[in-house]
Amino acid sequence: MGSRHSNRGVQVATGSRKRGAGETLMHKQLVEDGYFLSGRHLVMAPDCNATENLFGGQLLSWIDEGAALFAGCKMGTDRLVTLKMGEIIFKVPVERGRVVSVYCKTSHEGTTSLGVHVVVTKRSFEAGGETPVIDTNIVFVSVGEDGKPRPWNLPIINQE
Repeated sequence: MGSRHSNRGVQVATGSRKRGAGETLMHKQLVEDGYFLSGRHLVMAPDCNATENLFGGQLLSWIDEGAALFAGCKMGTDRLVTLKMGEIIFKVPVERGRVVSVYCKTSHEGTTSLGVHVVVTKRSFEAGGETPVIDTNIVFVSVGEDGKPRPWNLPIINQE
């Protein structure tokens, strides 16, 4: 049977129970905790450095993309910008052939901004379980056509 331990506020489930296709104990726990699977990527050779590990910059791009998709859906707009990312600590390397998953959950709602907590995991199909790689916070801001902050979830009016 598996055990659970905390990893910077994220419940991590370990164990060997068989799950349905694509579902691991960690995935189930994250979804139960209110996270949404916002992106999944297979690490291929062009994404890797000389040690055959994923480039950190590529992973940051996938994190920003997945979190922006989540924020855009939540905010009801495709006009948003990344204001800031929290501390990034790469807990473990991500090897070629692994599947990277980006999970997102709202951490705070402002008038023009949305905070998103992001948990990134890696998975090996052979090993089965997911391993936490990064967890951080990102803040997005809704902007108007002039590029200035505007309240989100409001209709954009074209003045033609």
